Amino acid sequence: MFFMHKYQRLILQRLLFNKGIRFSDLNNLRIGSDRFNFHLKKLIENGLVIKKENLYSLSAKGKEFANRAEKQAKLGVALNIYKNDGDSRKYLIQKRSKEPFTDWYGTPSGKIEYGENPLVASIRILKKETGLIGDINLKGIAHHVRSLQGGVVVEDEYFWVFSVTNIKGKLMKHPKGGENAWMGKKELKKLKSVFATYSEMEKFTNSKELLYLDIEKIVSEY
Repeated sequence: MFFMHKYQRLILQRLLFNKGIRFSDLNNLRIGSDRFNFHLKKLIENGLVIKKENLYSLSAKGKEFANRAEKQAKLGVALNIYKNDGDSRKYLIQKRSKEPFTDWYGTPSGKIEYGENPLVASIRILKKETGLIGDINLKGIAHHVRSLQGGVVVEDEYFWVFSVTNIKGKLMKHPKGGENAWMGKKELKKLKSVFATYSEMEKFTNSKELLYLDIEKIVSEY
């Protein structure tokens, strides 16, 4: 199966409940016409959407695909890797250099593979994303929901949040798809596009019990 962008899935879901709809009525994602048209054309090229007399609808293949597609939150691991520098604390922050959310900042993270234990995933992701090893402890779960203006949800993710201390090894500054750097409170608070704020990370780091947080954000683009 070809890779399908989130916008393309949302278009299919809209067409699942709207038979024969015009372009202007189909685009409810609040994105530019050129960008929306790009994703719509991809669906047509792959035989999932058909256009007839300026009306768009699902093909037989598209109906089957959209009907089988199940919206489900993603499962991942987020690593709060930190070190104390005198009286201040610094976190290892990764600048994302791949889509979606290019140039956003967050702690090193990754998906939990099918059948994989979250702790095992955290060890794997720590090495892959940073080149480091350390003491890993579960601190809780963070539920991140990101929506476009208008309420369309574009990301729904649950992260097992682990703290990483007593760090050893040489830091990988440029892992595939990102750039790592140590940042303190002042640097982190200057960042605008972040997955988790400094205060949110601190809640997990300082909690003496397993913590659960729901974190909802409105984003301008995906």
